[in-house]
Amino acid sequence: MWKLANVEISKYGKLANMEMRKLANCTWRGGGIGRPKKISTLHCKLKIVLYLCGVIVIELTIMSTKNFITAMLCCCFFAIQSYAQLTDEGASYTETANVTSANTTNTTAEAAPVLPTTVYTVEKVPNVQLQDATAYTTDPEKIVSAEDTARLNTIAAAIRSETRVQMAIVVLPLISDEYANGREFAHLLFNRWGLGEKGKDNGLLVLLLTDMSQREIVFETGYGVESSLPDGLCKMIQTHLMIPVMKEANYGGGLIAGAEEIQRVLNNSSDLKTLYDQQIKDDAFSDNILIAIGLAVLIFINVALGRQWVKYLRKIASDSDKTPYQKFIAMKGNSYDRGCLIPLLLFAPIIIFFAPMFIGWIVNSTRLRKKLLTDLSCDNCGESGCMDLIGVENGAKEPNFQVYHYTFKCKNCGHIHQETEKRPISSGSGSSGSSGSRNSWSSSSNFERSSWSGGSSGGSWGGGSSGGGGASTKF
Repeated sequence: MWKLANVEISKYGKLANMEMRKLANCTWRGGGIGRPKKISTLHCKLKIVLYLCGVIVIELTIMSTKNFITAMLCCCFFAIQSYAQLTDEGASYTETANVTSANTTNTTAEAAPVLPTTVYTVEKVPNVQLQDATAYTTDPEKIVSAEDTARLNTIAAAIRSETRVQMAIVVLPLISDEYANGREFAHLLFNRWGLGEKGKDNGLLVLLLTDMSQREIVFETGYGVESSLPDGLCKMIQTHLMIPVMKEANYGGGLIAGAEEIQRVLNNSSDLKTLYDQQIKDDAFSDNILIAIGLAVLIFINVALGRQWVKYLRKIASDSDKTPYQKFIAMKGNSYDRGCLIPLLLFAPIIIFFAPMFIGWIVNSTRLRKKLLTDLSCDNCGESGCMDLIGVENGAKEPNFQVYHYTFKCKNCGHIHQETEKRPISSGSGSSGSSGSRNSWSSSSNFERSSWSGGSSGGSWGGGSSGGGGASTKF
């Protein structure tokens, strides 16, 4: 029995030791160069306890009470031994990682991304300026090296001294999901801290998020800085100078490159600003060329089609094959009346580009219609210019035609004159209802009409606010 017990103890003890060593190997995982990240100790302990419980149950089913107690004590011994190995191996891993990181540049080693332990909100971000008037860089997770932090503080202090612009740098691993993006977070943090002098709003916030799911660089500027640091230039600084360095996990170097360029821009000694201004001029020239071409095309369309439309109206007025009444009815169907206001208003954003053409159409059609009305003479008394159009009615529908009846009345003798118009129905117009809807705003029946229907120092900021300017870039 004891022989069997010893065999079982050895077997399960080895299993326990093997599992503990597996836990030791997986307890430490990389969090960047020289920065291993430890899994929760409580998590490891729970795994050990659960495994031992399973071993104990198995032992209990095949061994006597005496052997069971012996096996349990043995497993506990192996568990304690393995847990000690777990801690020793973790410490050894840390020492090895630190030795390895010493062979690389200090900036790269200390600026490597760190797996976040805190999800930050605006309220949780510490304002280091309140504790130390010389501190401008907030880095609670120590993502940036001490040397790079000191350099950033020096640049920000120089900017404040030379230009009175208050710049703060914030480096965080992760922000809460309650914020849509880094821009929203930066805007709220900017206003919470009150960067810039009150009334001048000359503040600047540089926010860096390092977690791979949110990695982003953000500039948030106050109104007083936007003229010197427009959105396009902020974007250019990020993409040209900062992101190429930060993609190599050198966050401190990237921030320093951006801060130094901001200092040069504010001191009017930036080559990048000169390049940006030249691009703006080139873009403006291109835009002006496109605008000029567009205006030329619009002028050509207005003149060409306007002349064609006026020519057609004059052709109606001078048509010798029609009576004065027929000329007037044709002109009425192709001229402006109050019913035209509805479609003109509906399509105002488009029509505004063709305003000269439409104005010419309204003026000429109204003038010609009045002239034709004065040419109408009464069949009874013979007076000219005394006939008024008093009504238009839909007549019986004929094959391929819609009939309209026009009624005129003489203002002198009251004589009634009627004219009948047969308007062709297009092949796709369907019932007379569609013709009636066209007639509700126009009496036109010709094809030409259809073609036209279509702060302060001393450990605080100055109480400024954000102007909403700046730029952000994910990388």
